Amino acid sequence: MGHPAAHSRTSPKTESAAGPAVHAASSLESGAAAFVAALETRGCSANTAQAYRTDLSQFALFLHPRMAGHPAWGLRDVGPDHVRQFIQDLTERRRKPRTIARKLASVRSCFRFLCDEGVLDLNPIASVNVAAVANQTETLRQDLLEEALGAGAEGAGFRSVRDRAILEILYGSGLRLRELVSLNLSSLNMEQKTLCLQDGAEEERILPLGSKAVASLGRYLTRRADQLVDRDICQIDAGALFVNDRGKRLHRRSVQRIVARALPADGEGTPLTPQLLRSSFATHLLERGATVGSLQAMLSQTSLPIGTREPPSPQHLRAIYDSAHPRAFREAGGGSSPDAAKGVVAE
Repeated sequence: MGHPAAHSRTSPKTESAAGPAVHAASSLESGAAAFVAALETRGCSANTAQAYRTDLSQFALFLHPRMAGHPAWGLRDVGPDHVRQFIQDLTERRRKPRTIARKLASVRSCFRFLCDEGVLDLNPIASVNVAAVANQTETLRQDLLEEALGAGAEGAGFRSVRDRAILEILYGSGLRLRELVSLNLSSLNMEQKTLCLQDGAEEERILPLGSKAVASLGRYLTRRADQLVDRDICQIDAGALFVNDRGKRLHRRSVQRIVARALPADGEGTPLTPQLLRSSFATHLLERGATVGSLQAMLSQTSLPIGTREPPSPQHLRAIYDSAHPRAFREAGGGSSPDAAKGVVAE
Protein backbone atom coordinates (compact mmCIF):
# COMPACT_ATOMS: atom_id res chain seq x y z
CA MET A 1 0.00 0.00 0.00
CA GLY A 2 1.57 3.27 -1.06
CA HIS A 3 1.66 6.17 1.39
CA PRO A 4 2.72 9.82 1.17
CA ALA A 5 6.40 10.30 1.67
CA ALA A 6 6.01 12.46 4.74
CA HIS A 7 3.23 11.93 7.24
CA SER A 8 4.90 12.95 10.49
CA ARG A 9 7.19 15.64 11.79
CA THR A 10 10.53 14.90 13.41
CA SER A 11 8.95 15.84 16.75
CA PRO A 12 5.46 14.51 16.30
CA LYS A 13 4.22 14.43 19.89
CA THR A 14 1.71 17.13 20.79
CA GLU A 15 -0.24 17.82 23.96
CA SER A 16 -3.60 19.27 22.94
CA ALA A 17 -5.30 21.49 25.48
CA ALA A 18 -8.57 19.83 24.50
CA GLY A 19 -7.53 16.20 24.73
CA PRO A 20 -4.86 13.57 25.34
CA ALA A 21 -1.38 13.60 23.94
CA VAL A 22 -1.25 12.23 20.39
CA HIS A 23 1.73 11.39 18.24
CA ALA A 24 2.14 10.04 14.75
CA ALA A 25 2.59 6.49 15.98
CA SER A 26 -0.74 6.61 17.85
CA SER A 27 -3.71 4.63 16.61
CA LEU A 28 -6.52 6.35 14.78
CA GLU A 29 -8.72 5.94 17.85
CA SER A 30 -6.37 8.14 19.88
CA GLY A 31 -6.40 10.83 17.24
CA ALA A 32 -10.18 10.63 16.93
CA ALA A 33 -10.61 10.92 20.71
CA ALA A 34 -8.46 14.07 20.79
CA PHE A 35 -10.39 15.53 17.84
CA VAL A 36 -13.83 14.89 19.35
CA ALA A 37 -12.67 16.25 22.71
CA ALA A 38 -11.55 19.43 20.96
CA LEU A 39 -14.94 19.74 19.28
CA GLU A 40 -16.74 19.39 22.59
CA THR A 41 -14.50 22.02 24.16
CA ARG A 42 -15.49 24.40 21.37
CA GLY A 43 -19.19 23.92 22.11
CA CYS A 44 -20.06 21.19 19.62
CA SER A 45 -23.44 19.57 20.40
CA ALA A 46 -23.54 16.06 21.85
CA ASN A 47 -25.31 14.71 18.73
CA THR A 48 -22.72 16.20 16.38
CA ALA A 49 -19.85 14.90 18.48
CA GLN A 50 -21.40 11.44 18.49
CA ALA A 51 -21.83 11.54 14.71
CA TYR A 52 -18.11 12.34 14.28
CA ARG A 53 -17.21 9.62 16.78
CA THR A 54 -19.31 7.04 14.91
CA ASP A 55 -17.88 7.92 11.49
CA LEU A 56 -14.28 7.82 12.75
CA SER A 57 -14.84 4.53 14.58
CA GLN A 58 -16.18 3.03 11.36
CA PHE A 59 -13.08 4.17 9.47
CA ALA A 60 -10.84 2.71 12.19
CA LEU A 61 -12.68 -0.62 12.11
CA PHE A 62 -12.28 -0.67 8.34
CA LEU A 63 -8.52 -0.09 8.64
CA HIS A 64 -7.69 -2.67 11.32
CA PRO A 65 -7.85 -5.87 9.20
CA ARG A 66 -6.01 -4.08 6.38
CA MET A 67 -3.12 -3.19 8.67
CA ALA A 68 -2.39 -6.82 9.59
CA GLY A 69 1.16 -6.47 8.30
CA HIS A 70 1.71 -3.41 10.52
CA PRO A 71 0.86 -4.54 14.07
CA ALA A 72 2.08 -1.23 15.50
CA TRP A 73 0.44 0.89 12.81
CA GLY A 74 -0.28 4.49 13.59
CA LEU A 75 -1.59 7.69 12.08
CA ARG A 76 1.45 8.06 9.80
CA ASP A 77 0.51 4.77 8.10
CA VAL A 78 -2.88 5.98 6.87
CA GLY A 79 -2.66 6.96 3.21
CA PRO A 80 -4.95 8.11 0.38
CA ASP A 81 -5.28 4.53 -0.88
CA HIS A 82 -6.94 3.55 2.40
CA VAL A 83 -9.42 6.38 2.02
CA ARG A 84 -10.26 5.33 -1.53
CA GLN A 85 -10.75 1.72 -0.41
CA PHE A 86 -13.03 2.97 2.36
CA ILE A 87 -15.13 4.78 -0.26
CA GLN A 88 -15.26 1.63 -2.39
CA ASP A 89 -16.33 -0.46 0.61
CA LEU A 90 -19.12 1.96 1.51
CA THR A 91 -20.24 2.09 -2.12
CA GLU A 92 -20.36 -1.70 -2.41
CA ARG A 93 -22.50 -1.79 0.71
CA ARG A 94 -24.87 0.60 -1.08
CA ARG A 95 -24.42 3.58 1.20
CA LYS A 96 -25.85 6.73 -0.30
CA PRO A 97 -23.37 9.22 -1.82
CA ARG A 98 -24.33 11.90 0.68
CA THR A 99 -23.74 9.43 3.55
CA ILE A 100 -20.32 8.55 2.14
CA ALA A 101 -19.50 12.24 1.71
CA ARG A 102 -20.43 12.93 5.34
CA LYS A 103 -18.17 10.15 6.60
CA LEU A 104 -15.31 11.39 4.45
CA ALA A 105 -15.84 14.92 5.74
CA SER A 106 -15.55 13.58 9.31
CA VAL A 107 -12.29 11.79 8.50
CA ARG A 108 -10.89 14.83 6.70
CA SER A 109 -11.77 17.15 9.58
CA CYS A 110 -10.07 14.83 12.04
CA PHE A 111 -6.86 14.66 10.00
CA ARG A 112 -6.93 18.41 9.40
CA PHE A 113 -7.06 18.86 13.18
CA LEU A 114 -4.09 16.51 13.61
CA CYS A 115 -2.14 18.48 11.00
CA ASP A 116 -2.98 21.76 12.75
CA GLU A 117 -1.81 20.25 16.02
CA GLY A 118 1.53 19.34 14.50
CA VAL A 119 0.97 15.59 14.71
CA LEU A 120 1.03 15.09 10.91
CA ASP A 121 2.34 17.05 7.97
CA LEU A 122 -0.10 15.73 5.39
CA ASN A 123 -3.83 15.04 5.46
CA PRO A 124 -4.29 11.70 3.64
CA ILE A 125 -7.78 12.65 2.53
CA ALA A 126 -6.76 16.03 1.10
CA SER A 127 -6.47 14.57 -2.41
CA VAL A 128 -9.95 12.99 -2.29
CA ASN A 129 -12.73 15.10 -3.76
CA VAL A 130 -15.51 14.86 -1.16
CA ALA A 131 -17.84 17.06 -3.23
CA ALA A 132 -17.50 14.70 -6.20
CA VAL A 133 -18.48 11.76 -4.00
CA ALA A 134 -21.54 13.66 -2.77
CA ASN A 135 -22.59 14.34 -6.36
CA GLN A 136 -22.20 10.77 -7.58
CA THR A 137 -25.28 9.39 -9.27
CA GLU A 138 -26.83 6.50 -7.40
CA THR A 139 -27.45 3.35 -9.39
CA LEU A 140 -29.10 0.01 -8.79
CA ARG A 141 -26.87 -3.05 -8.56
CA GLN A 142 -27.17 -5.29 -11.60
CA ASP A 143 -28.19 -8.34 -9.58
CA LEU A 144 -31.01 -6.46 -7.80
CA LEU A 145 -32.20 -5.04 -11.09
CA GLU A 146 -32.26 -8.43 -12.78
CA GLU A 147 -34.11 -9.82 -9.77
CA ALA A 148 -36.74 -7.10 -9.98
CA LEU A 149 -37.24 -7.37 -13.73
CA GLY A 150 -37.15 -11.14 -13.87
CA ALA A 151 -38.84 -12.15 -10.62
CA GLY A 152 -41.46 -14.86 -11.01
CA ALA A 153 -43.89 -15.47 -13.83
CA GLU A 154 -45.38 -12.35 -15.33
CA GLY A 155 -49.08 -11.93 -14.55
CA ALA A 156 -51.57 -11.98 -17.39
CA GLY A 157 -53.68 -9.06 -16.20
CA PHE A 158 -53.67 -5.65 -17.84
CA ARG A 159 -51.91 -3.85 -14.99
CA SER A 160 -49.28 -6.52 -14.49
CA VAL A 161 -48.35 -6.61 -18.18
CA ARG A 162 -48.39 -2.80 -18.43
CA ASP A 163 -46.21 -2.35 -15.35
CA ARG A 164 -43.62 -4.81 -16.64
CA ALA A 165 -43.47 -2.97 -19.96
CA ILE A 166 -42.96 0.33 -18.14
CA LEU A 167 -40.04 -1.05 -16.14
CA GLU A 168 -38.44 -2.56 -19.23
CA ILE A 169 -38.78 0.73 -21.14
CA LEU A 170 -37.38 2.85 -18.31
CA TYR A 171 -34.32 0.66 -17.89
CA GLY A 172 -34.10 -0.42 -21.52
CA SER A 173 -34.08 3.09 -22.95
CA GLY A 174 -33.02 5.36 -20.10
CA LEU A 175 -36.09 7.55 -20.46
CA ARG A 176 -36.89 10.41 -18.14
CA LEU A 177 -40.18 10.08 -16.28
CA ARG A 178 -41.78 12.92 -18.24
CA GLU A 179 -40.65 11.32 -21.49
CA LEU A 180 -42.23 8.00 -20.57
CA VAL A 181 -45.65 9.42 -19.67
CA SER A 182 -45.69 11.51 -22.86
CA LEU A 183 -45.07 8.52 -25.15
CA ASN A 184 -47.71 7.93 -27.81
CA LEU A 185 -48.46 4.85 -29.86
CA SER A 186 -46.89 6.72 -32.76
CA SER A 187 -43.61 6.93 -30.78
CA LEU A 188 -43.21 3.18 -31.03
CA ASN A 189 -41.89 1.32 -34.06
CA MET A 190 -42.14 -2.38 -33.26
CA GLU A 191 -40.81 -3.43 -36.67
CA GLN A 192 -37.60 -1.46 -36.29
CA LYS A 193 -37.54 -1.99 -32.51
CA THR A 194 -37.15 1.70 -31.72
CA LEU A 195 -38.71 4.61 -29.89
CA CYS A 196 -38.89 8.02 -31.51
CA LEU A 197 -38.90 11.03 -29.17
CA GLN A 198 -39.35 14.66 -30.11
CA ASP A 199 -36.55 16.59 -28.38
CA GLY A 200 -37.47 19.90 -29.98
CA ALA A 201 -39.54 21.47 -32.69
CA GLU A 202 -37.38 19.85 -35.37
CA GLU A 203 -35.20 17.37 -33.49
CA GLU A 204 -35.98 13.68 -33.16
CA ARG A 205 -34.22 11.19 -30.94
CA ILE A 206 -34.39 7.57 -32.06
CA LEU A 207 -33.68 5.06 -29.30
CA PRO A 208 -33.04 1.34 -29.76
CA LEU A 209 -35.17 -1.11 -27.78
CA GLY A 210 -33.85 -4.35 -26.33
CA SER A 211 -35.33 -7.80 -26.64
CA LYS A 212 -36.99 -7.77 -23.22
CA ALA A 213 -38.59 -4.39 -23.81
CA VAL A 214 -39.90 -5.40 -27.23
CA ALA A 215 -41.39 -8.62 -25.86
CA SER A 216 -43.01 -6.82 -22.92
CA LEU A 217 -44.40 -4.11 -25.18
CA GLY A 218 -45.88 -6.71 -27.53
CA ARG A 219 -47.76 -8.33 -24.64
CA TYR A 220 -48.87 -4.97 -23.32
CA LEU A 221 -50.22 -3.75 -26.66
CA THR A 222 -52.41 -6.85 -26.87
CA ARG A 223 -53.76 -6.30 -23.34
CA ARG A 224 -54.21 -2.59 -24.01
CA ALA A 225 -56.38 -3.33 -27.04
CA ASP A 226 -58.50 -5.77 -25.04
CA GLN A 227 -58.85 -3.27 -22.18
CA LEU A 228 -60.04 -0.42 -24.39
CA VAL A 229 -62.09 -2.29 -27.00
CA ASP A 230 -65.45 -1.43 -25.39
CA ARG A 231 -64.54 2.10 -24.29
CA ASP A 232 -66.01 5.19 -25.87
CA ILE A 233 -63.27 6.62 -28.09
CA CYS A 234 -64.21 10.11 -26.89
CA GLN A 235 -63.63 9.16 -23.26
CA ILE A 236 -60.09 7.76 -23.56
CA ASP A 237 -56.64 9.01 -24.56
CA ALA A 238 -56.52 6.83 -27.64
CA GLY A 239 -53.06 8.02 -28.72
CA ALA A 240 -51.31 7.53 -25.38
CA LEU A 241 -49.03 4.52 -25.12
CA PHE A 242 -49.37 3.90 -21.38
CA VAL A 243 -52.87 4.26 -19.98
CA ASN A 244 -54.78 3.34 -16.82
CA ASP A 245 -57.76 0.99 -16.54
CA ARG A 246 -60.09 3.70 -17.85
CA GLY A 247 -57.96 4.46 -20.88
CA LYS A 248 -56.52 7.73 -19.58
CA ARG A 249 -52.85 8.59 -19.98
CA LEU A 250 -50.85 7.60 -16.90
CA HIS A 251 -49.74 10.41 -14.60
CA ARG A 252 -46.17 10.76 -13.39
CA ARG A 253 -47.15 9.86 -9.85
CA SER A 254 -48.75 6.62 -11.03
CA VAL A 255 -45.51 5.57 -12.73
CA GLN A 256 -43.52 6.45 -9.60
CA ARG A 257 -45.76 4.14 -7.56
CA ILE A 258 -45.39 1.35 -10.13
CA VAL A 259 -41.60 1.55 -9.90
CA ALA A 260 -41.59 1.77 -6.09
CA ARG A 261 -43.75 -1.36 -5.83
CA ALA A 262 -41.72 -3.39 -8.32
CA LEU A 263 -38.15 -2.72 -7.25
CA PRO A 264 -36.56 -3.85 -3.98
CA ALA A 265 -35.65 -1.16 -1.44
CA ASP A 266 -31.93 -0.65 -0.90
CA GLY A 267 -29.98 -1.30 2.29
CA GLU A 268 -30.87 2.09 3.78
CA GLY A 269 -34.56 1.93 2.90
CA THR A 270 -34.34 4.57 0.16
CA PRO A 271 -37.33 4.37 -2.22
CA LEU A 272 -36.27 3.51 -5.77
CA THR A 273 -37.42 5.72 -8.60
CA PRO A 274 -37.59 6.08 -12.39
CA GLN A 275 -34.51 8.31 -12.15
CA LEU A 276 -32.63 5.43 -10.55
CA LEU A 277 -33.48 3.23 -13.54
CA ARG A 278 -32.25 5.96 -15.88
CA SER A 279 -28.96 6.38 -14.02
CA SER A 280 -28.53 2.59 -13.86
CA PHE A 281 -29.09 2.44 -17.63
CA ALA A 282 -26.27 4.95 -18.14
CA THR A 283 -23.87 3.37 -15.67
CA HIS A 284 -24.33 -0.17 -16.96
CA LEU A 285 -23.83 0.89 -20.58
CA LEU A 286 -20.60 2.72 -19.73
CA GLU A 287 -19.36 -0.22 -17.67
CA ARG A 288 -19.90 -2.51 -20.65
CA GLY A 289 -18.01 -0.36 -23.13
CA ALA A 290 -20.45 2.21 -24.52
CA THR A 291 -18.83 5.50 -25.47
CA VAL A 292 -19.73 8.71 -23.68
CA GLY A 293 -20.78 10.23 -27.00
CA SER A 294 -23.25 7.44 -27.75
CA LEU A 295 -24.64 7.66 -24.24
CA GLN A 296 -25.08 11.40 -24.66
CA ALA A 297 -27.12 10.80 -27.78
CA MET A 298 -29.34 8.22 -26.08
CA LEU A 299 -29.90 10.34 -22.98
CA SER A 300 -30.10 13.65 -24.81
CA GLN A 301 -27.59 15.22 -22.43
CA THR A 302 -25.51 17.92 -24.06
CA SER A 303 -23.50 18.48 -20.89
CA LEU A 304 -21.58 15.22 -21.21
CA PRO A 305 -18.01 15.78 -22.43
CA ILE A 306 -17.50 14.25 -25.85
CA GLY A 307 -14.88 14.72 -28.50
CA THR A 308 -17.27 15.61 -31.29
CA ARG A 309 -20.64 17.29 -31.61
CA GLU A 310 -21.62 15.13 -34.59
CA PRO A 311 -24.40 12.84 -33.28
CA PRO A 312 -23.97 9.10 -33.83
CA SER A 313 -26.18 7.56 -36.51
CA PRO A 314 -29.10 5.33 -35.42
CA GLN A 315 -27.24 2.31 -36.84
CA HIS A 316 -24.19 3.17 -34.74
CA LEU A 317 -26.33 3.57 -31.62
CA ARG A 318 -27.99 0.22 -32.31
CA ALA A 319 -24.63 -1.54 -32.62
CA ILE A 320 -23.34 0.01 -29.39
CA TYR A 321 -26.59 -0.67 -27.55
CA ASP A 322 -26.74 -4.32 -28.59
CA SER A 323 -23.15 -4.88 -27.53
CA ALA A 324 -23.44 -3.07 -24.17
CA HIS A 325 -26.95 -3.17 -22.72
CA PRO A 326 -27.66 -6.19 -20.49
CA ARG A 327 -31.17 -6.66 -21.95
CA ALA A 328 -30.40 -5.97 -25.60
CA PHE A 329 -30.74 -8.31 -28.60
CA ARG A 330 -28.01 -10.94 -28.59
CA GLU A 331 -27.38 -14.30 -30.08
CA ALA A 332 -26.56 -17.26 -27.84
CA GLY A 333 -22.87 -16.52 -28.30
CA GLY A 334 -23.26 -13.01 -26.93
CA GLY A 335 -23.04 -11.07 -30.20
CA SER A 336 -25.50 -8.61 -31.64
CA SER A 337 -28.60 -9.82 -33.38
CA PRO A 338 -28.57 -10.22 -37.17
CA ASP A 339 -30.98 -7.31 -37.50
CA ALA A 340 -28.69 -5.11 -35.44
CA ALA A 341 -25.73 -6.05 -37.58
CA LYS A 342 -27.62 -4.93 -40.67
CA GLY A 343 -28.57 -1.64 -39.06
CA VAL A 344 -32.34 -2.10 -38.90
CA VAL A 345 -32.98 1.48 -37.82
CA ALA A 346 -33.26 3.82 -40.73
CA GLU A 347 -31.74 7.27 -40.56
